[in-house]
Amino acid sequence: MEFPVDRYRLDTLGCNDTIHFNNAGCSMHPMQVVESICNYLMEEALTGGYELAHQRASLLNDFYNLGAEMLHAAPNNIAFVSSATDGFAKALSSIPWHTGDVILTTINDYVSSQIQFASLHKRFGVEVVRAANTPQGDVDIDSIETLIKQYQPRAISITHIPNNTGMIQPVEQIGDLCEKYNLWYFVDACQSAGQIPLDVTSIKCDFLSFSMRKFLRGPRGCGMLYVSDKALKAGLEPLFIDMRGADWTEANKYQPVPDAKRFEYVEQSYGIITGAIAAMRYYLNVGPDQIALYNAELCAYARQQLSAIPHIHLQDRGARLSAIISLTSDRSDPMYFKEILNRNGINAGAAARKFALLDFDQKGVSGAVRISPHYYNTFEEVDKMIAVIKENTI
Repeated sequence: MEFPVDRYRLDTLGCNDTIHFNNAGCSMHPMQVVESICNYLMEEALTGGYELAHQRASLLNDFYNLGAEMLHAAPNNIAFVSSATDGFAKALSSIPWHTGDVILTTINDYVSSQIQFASLHKRFGVEVVRAANTPQGDVDIDSIETLIKQYQPRAISITHIPNNTGMIQPVEQIGDLCEKYNLWYFVDACQSAGQIPLDVTSIKCDFLSFSMRKFLRGPRGCGMLYVSDKALKAGLEPLFIDMRGADWTEANKYQPVPDAKRFEYVEQSYGIITGAIAAMRYYLNVGPDQIALYNAELCAYARQQLSAIPHIHLQDRGARLSAIISLTSDRSDPMYFKEILNRNGINAGAAARKFALLDFDQKGVSGAVRISPHYYNTFEEVDKMIAVIKENTI
């Protein structure tokens, strides 16, 4: 069946005036998301914040139900967080780190995660070890297992789809290794949620975090954290737990709640949560498999067209490529490239060296332009972008 892209464009008002190829940064919302938030805030203004949250408890609980459906998990494994980084940091803080402990990661893990690893090294003497890449650019599974045997890490952290390159990392194979060696396993799914199907039973991770604003097309200020039964049963909890996540039982004692809500804080924007619920419902109605298939076809076409331009160089690496296309130009730096696209009604992203230090240094580039189409974009929009690139000195 032909993918009904026109239907989804009708729900996306921004498509009328802009070609939005910055979905890896922040997607355009379908109107269902906008209306859910506005309607809730209007009701809150008339009813009162606490009172409306109480009245809408059943609706708000769909955040956990839909998140569980998306991830093939149970609602008790789902926590609301304000962003992917917020969830990741809470999860990372739940491990009782000691001097000499090792985190095994990759050169392609997200910049905020890399900074958090460096912070653990600075404060607690935790060592950071990075696995090698294959010649294609993916993390080398054999290198990971060799380093596990050599360093006996406390945890492994993988960014499923790095924001600075087009690869899809082999998180399922890494999950098998974490299960084999009984290691805590962190997955940053910020760029994969809403772009490709996610199944935590196949990934076998202990923590998985993502934001709603990217390929899920939800609101800013909202994210999700998955916490495994293994982590909950082990008593893992965020370092700074609050009254949402625990009950105060004695002067200097508390009891964490039994589910993943121990990773939440009491203050939440319930209007934003209704927008997240609408975004997840919209995504599931469109169909994760159909979205992934259409995106793969659209981005294959975009890569083909871009690679035919002599002065443009694709910087994507990996055996499996995602809807994130990174590229450089012989004629201009990434920021100028992005600015020219913006002037011509095309939204795109650009990353400086500091956002992907190790990857960019390995590739010998100072930064890259990031094109990230999604299922409400069209092949005709790709053609318009190609024309702009050819017509301008970028």
